Amino acid sequence: ESGVSPVIIKQGAWVADGVIILRGVTIGRNAIVSAGTIVDKDVPDCAVVKGNPMKIIADITELMN
Repeated sequence: ESGVSPVIIKQGAWVADGVIILRGVTIGRNAIVSAGTIVDKDVPDCAVVKGNPMKIIADITELMN
C-alpha cells in the first residue's frame, strides 16, 4: 500500500543512534528506544524497548518506585 503514514514521537521519548522506525509507528511519552532497535510496532508510554524484533524490556514507572 502506498501513501503516507507518519511516525509520531511523543514528548520526552528518547531514540538512540541507529534506530530504524517503520512508517505509521507511534513512540509513546517518555519511552526509551535502545540503539540499533527496529521499531515495527507502537511503543507504549514509559516503555524501554530494544532488539530485532523489538521487545519491551522494562517499564520506567516500575523502575522509579
